[in-house]
Amino acid sequence: MSCLRVHVEPVRRPVQQDSTGHRALSQGVLVVPHHAELRPDSDLEWTKQLLQQPPGPWPDGWEGYPSVVRAFQELYDDAANNPPPPPEFPIERGIVICSGGWRFFPSLYVTVRAIRHVGCELPIQVWYQGDLNEFDVRMEAALRPYGVGWICANSFLREHNMARRCLGGWELKPLAAAYCPFKEVISLDADSYPAYNPEEFMEHPEYQRVGAAFWPDQHPLEAGQWERFGVPVHDEPAWESGQFIVDKSRHWRPLWLTVWMNDYSDYVYKHIYGDKDTFHISWRKCGHEVCVPCRHPAWHHVAFLQLDFDGRVLFVHRTRDKFRWSEGEIDGQPVQNWYMTGQWHGATQFIQGMPLEAEGHRWLQESDRLIRPERYCHFIDGPTGWCRAIWDEVALYDEYNLGRTQFSEDDVVLDIGAHVGAFSWACLRRGAGHVVAVEPLPINVQALRANLAQWSERVTVRQIAAWSHDTVLVLGADSCHVPGNTSTCTAFHDAAEGTEVEAVALDRLIREASAASPNGVVAVLKIDAEGAEYPAVLRSTALTHVQRIVGELHKNVEWEDRLWNPKDIVEHLENSGFAVSIRKNGPNTVLLDAVYPEPVAYREGSVLEEMTP
Repeated sequence: MSCLRVHVEPVRRPVQQDSTGHRALSQGVLVVPHHAELRPDSDLEWTKQLLQQPPGPWPDGWEGYPSVVRAFQELYDDAANNPPPPPEFPIERGIVICSGGWRFFPSLYVTVRAIRHVGCELPIQVWYQGDLNEFDVRMEAALRPYGVGWICANSFLREHNMARRCLGGWELKPLAAAYCPFKEVISLDADSYPAYNPEEFMEHPEYQRVGAAFWPDQHPLEAGQWERFGVPVHDEPAWESGQFIVDKSRHWRPLWLTVWMNDYSDYVYKHIYGDKDTFHISWRKCGHEVCVPCRHPAWHHVAFLQLDFDGRVLFVHRTRDKFRWSEGEIDGQPVQNWYMTGQWHGATQFIQGMPLEAEGHRWLQESDRLIRPERYCHFIDGPTGWCRAIWDEVALYDEYNLGRTQFSEDDVVLDIGAHVGAFSWACLRRGAGHVVAVEPLPINVQALRANLAQWSERVTVRQIAAWSHDTVLVLGADSCHVPGNTSTCTAFHDAAEGTEVEAVALDRLIREASAASPNGVVAVLKIDAEGAEYPAVLRSTALTHVQRIVGELHKNVEWEDRLWNPKDIVEHLENSGFAVSIRKNGPNTVLLDAVYPEPVAYREGSVLEEMTP
């Protein structure tokens, strides 16, 4: 836990003593109470003032002083009776997850993938503490395809002039739930993911009636824990806060009181475990109703299985075996796998019978490949060279702007200039049914096959080049070539020591790929062919079988006795009915994005098996 501390200059005046021995008013100036002066029988008002200051250092055993217990109960009563008005909530429903740093990122990634996998399209916000370096731009890039927004809690508090006594991971959870822009909020821990779309649960009549749902923990609160906060004892199971759903328009008061209570975590957490019971106590303090769909949680080896009203698993809260990277380093530092809740295994285990278990492990490895591809991928010039840099730009940072595109099993992607497979991998990650990866250089093809081996049944690799017609080309290094960068080999320069490759017409590749798709079209054609895009695209008559074209267009390419530039392809595509946009990409290239509104299905031609060399 980190605490926000405020420096208070001491008052330099003669100090009087009140009847209790504490420092009092001196010439009309209030002297700030000091923690070291706290005693079991301290004055009530003085103790209340002290508690509202930044935390400690506190004397040993202070949390049990009668003066502190009494003072906190009065502050708690006052907060419960005087909540601030709620802010505006401009978005009807959404999901908020508190997750900070690389320790929790693998779990966060799996949870976000699970949310989208079960068909939930609600907006997602991830709250983190930027002041603790809990954010990295690679996290945002990895989750960009799934529509995740990121909120720095420290910046949010500064922008809204909201002072906090204490702010750690546990304290952040109710704060994020209360102040995120969603009227109805689903709050999830990074290691708690849905087994089916939680919006279905939110349509249940009981939730609709109450507007708040929590799930049970294994052990109830003790009587003394209720009494410590001045709340009558409730003989009922405790709640765990790994997942909850609240309509803030109906339950702002108890949710805000929970936020307030966690702001005093230096005291509160001495009596209860973290944030989880603060929700329970504050809800009962305010007398608000809540629905708890099951009386006891199901438990499966390492995780809570939280059930709905019909006994189906709704949430998997994987507390004792979080999805995590098991070894190695990131940015030269060992991967951290320490958590407040002890993990029962050194590495994440495959637990039979757990919902979405196979998918979760696949997403775990996917997250690792995105952030640490050097552990899995074959790069021509080593783990830190040009080849790795290109992979990151395409697979992680989405150079070709796939954005939130999610493919179906019927979608076929044609990747011209596949290099070592970054774009193909990005499409397969997004669910493409089949990718045809076209790459002429043997050294690249070897790496390409290795990098896409996990999807071998959904990939066809063709060791050829794309051109205007079937022919043989000699590829040599471009003038901008850097040793090890095999992406800059071109057919437009004389090459004494070039590589002879087979080339086929782009039309043939499009028709063959279209024929392999159940819907008869190529979902995406990507072309990055070091100038070969001009003969390939400008001589093509099959582009109407393509729904979207993305790629890199090079400037000043000499072909057929003239110089060609991106505007030539733009005009050609626009005249063919495409909506075209381009983005700058350095001094010599632009990035193309072209969409054909109603692609024409192709129903004749070869199938993919005939394409395999």
